[in-house]
Amino acid sequence: MTLNTIDQTTVYDGAVMNDYTCSDNTVLSANTLYNISVTVGAFNNQWVRVFIDYNGDGDFVDGGEQIFAPANGLNVRSGSFTTPVAPTPDVLRRMRVISIS
Repeated sequence: MTLNTIDQTTVYDGAVMNDYTCSDNTVLSANTLYNISVTVGAFNNQWVRVFIDYNGDGDFVDGGEQIFAPANGLNVRSGSFTTPVAPTPDVLRRMRVISIS
């Protein structure tokens, strides 16, 4: 998964879930377009979703928190999203990346 300064690879057939809490972070500016990509397997179509907990309430179900939902497919799934116009500044936010074959 690549986003701004984050470039994180999880080994295929590795752990079912990997927790990179506080090991990877990046600064996103308000009201800015960012490119994002998730590399998935080459043999099974993958369902990919990426979320950011913008309001810091501990979940990813609020409006605008799903930032990336490409069509199912193989290899690199890429696109872009725009950050909120007026997020709370200088607060760490969690991001969740999900890929299911």
